Amino acid sequence: SAFPGDTFAPVPLPDYWSDRTTLKLARVVHRCARTSCKGGFNEDGSVANRGCWTSPLNFTTKQCSSDRTLCVTGAVGPLCGAVVKGEYIYSPEGTVDPCPS
Repeated sequence: SAFPGDTFAPVPLPDYWSDRTTLKLARVVHRCARTSCKGGFNEDGSVANRGCWTSPLNFTTKQCSSDRTLCVTGAVGPLCGAVVKGEYIYSPEGTVDPCPS
């Protein structure tokens, strides 16, 4: 993880996750067992959802939740280890895919 510039909590790298329900919990970064943790950076290395990392007022909002900021689409929960029930599945390769229709 890194503290780029003006962030007040560590921003997890890909394959890492933090619990954003409180600032105290967010300071501990965990390694993910699955590939569903995207980390908090864009492909160009900039902080994704920057406002979620630079303002304590945004930190625990739904828009800045761990699910939205750190998990790939469809993955939810601690360590992005679950999927949205009835909408996504974990493939045998370990990726999160939409349920077949």
